[in-house]
Amino acid sequence: MLRHIALRITEKLKSAYPQAVWQWRDKPVLSSILAGNTIRICVENMAQYTHADIFFDRFGRIHIEPMVVGEFLPQEKKDSSSEGEGSGEPPVIDVRVWYELIGQKVLEEQITDLNANGHSRLSVKENGDIVIMRQKKEVFRAHLESFPEKSHWQELLAVLSEDELKGRIAGNQLQISWV
Repeated sequence: MLRHIALRITEKLKSAYPQAVWQWRDKPVLSSILAGNTIRICVENMAQYTHADIFFDRFGRIHIEPMVVGEFLPQEKKDSSSEGEGSGEPPVIDVRVWYELIGQKVLEEQITDLNANGHSRLSVKENGDIVIMRQKKEVFRAHLESFPEKSHWQELLAVLSEDELKGRIAGNQLQISWV
């Protein structure tokens, strides 16, 4: 049963971060997971995240809260020239899971801030950059990690509408409005 739970965690993580790997921080007791207790895992290849808290609700749905756990000392830059796993196939992305794990938090933060300043729309470029127009100039606001490819945008629009956001594809950008 623990292996089945581990596979569900892996499936959900990889649908948002295709290169993600993880391990139990402390191997959990099955009864603890089934009781809905939160379990911490260590993660790799998930942008800046180092850990995640996992729990299952009473309906058996898995909830994952990625986080950064580290020391207060600044980290030294790693040499990224050795990284470069190239696979010929594009990773499979579950847009809903990507939104739950990555997009929702960033978008809610940006929308709350922009709405307070009178804005009603933002745009997301193909590379995941969130921009707004200010005095007819594009202004960078934030970046969405692992932003789904344009071929997945229609599905993303449906997910956004469930969160009461309106979206439309405008060239190479996804425009999102909330009023």
